[in-house]
Amino acid sequence: MAPLDKKVEEISIDLLDAPSRDMRQVMSREKLEDLAASIARYGVLEPILVRQDGGRYEIKAGNRRYEASKMAGKVTIPAIVLDGPVGEDDAITLEENVLREDVDPVSIARYIQLIMKERGYTAIMCAEKFGKSREWVNYHLRLIDLPANVKQAVEGGVIAVQSALLLGEISDEKYRDWMLEQAVVTGATIRVVRNWILGWKNDETLRARIQTGDYVVPPAIPPMPMMGECWLCGERYQSETMISLRVDTGCWDWLVGVRKLYRSDQRTEGVNNGQADGQTRGAGEHI
Repeated sequence: MAPLDKKVEEISIDLLDAPSRDMRQVMSREKLEDLAASIARYGVLEPILVRQDGGRYEIKAGNRRYEASKMAGKVTIPAIVLDGPVGEDDAITLEENVLREDVDPVSIARYIQLIMKERGYTAIMCAEKFGKSREWVNYHLRLIDLPANVKQAVEGGVIAVQSALLLGEISDEKYRDWMLEQAVVTGATIRVVRNWILGWKNDETLRARIQTGDYVVPPAIPPMPMMGECWLCGERYQSETMISLRVDTGCWDWLVGVRKLYRSDQRTEGVNNGQADGQTRGAGEHI
């Protein structure tokens, strides 16, 4: 990469052109206005990077500072003119933006993909050109294939990149959308999202085994019937065969008396039956 310890020049804003490949797809109007206010007060504290093309200059890094300077009414802007190989501009632009927290990972991924397409680079070549690891490049490129709503969540900064990649493993669109909504609303951590995904995968594995016949669902065991005690006789019957009554308090007292008499008769009958059985057994033994 070309050294940036070069002379800083004041270049007329009218001679500058926006970058042909800008990493930021959208600029926050509010943040741009805040930057313009800062530039109006303190000036541009860090020079932009440009490459001369005839009598004009294309911005390679610092497009937001350029736009904010125009909003602040600046006539010139401090800049460093790059004079190294043109291919190095890609790495400079990437490094410049990666170091700034307001550039989301999806925008970085799109930029890498664009460079690979235009330059014919492989992921390994990109890693070498950008001074990054191959894992770093592949990690960002995985974001390109995510569903649109998941990528938007990453761009908006409402979910972490790792959570987005985990959600991308879910093939069921409705379930994935529901899970994304839950992650955004609850602020779920990566660990929580990972547990959700593991649960979904286990369910998917079981469903697949059922469909192939590898796993047979055990027959449902019919529930035991609900039983209740009869208020009058004290025996237990199925609840669905029992009835309930609404009675006056005076009638209730009368019913309580009837129950006492009924149960007393039942006990007496039981005792008498027991005595008769005993006599019969005794007689039999005597014979």
